[in-house]
Amino acid sequence: MTTNKNTRKHERVGTMLEATFSDGERMYADAILNLSMGGACVECQKPIEKGQDITIVIPSVPVVKIGARVRWCTRNRLKYRIGLEFHELLPDQRRALNEFIRTFFWAGIN
Repeated sequence: MTTNKNTRKHERVGTMLEATFSDGERMYADAILNLSMGGACVECQKPIEKGQDITIVIPSVPVVKIGARVRWCTRNRLKYRIGLEFHELLPDQRRALNEFIRTFFWAGIN
């Protein structure tokens, strides 16, 4: 599935963060490839079914646990890329995630 960047509500930042997430039955530990206030793209060893609800742990300080829904899953060589849409964020989650994302914008400015 290709996503038109112009249809996104939130700007995404590229990351290579270690992440953990769970579908309620299994725990996964892999990478967050990009992140926004609305969702993320993660890389995983196994596919996760479209429509599946998961909980992802964003490795900010303090960590933020966010509920999300799998919007798409595609094979990428030996791994899978999974598009996540975050459920409605609580005010504390929104604030922490926003501050965490802003660090990526500032990191590129010297």
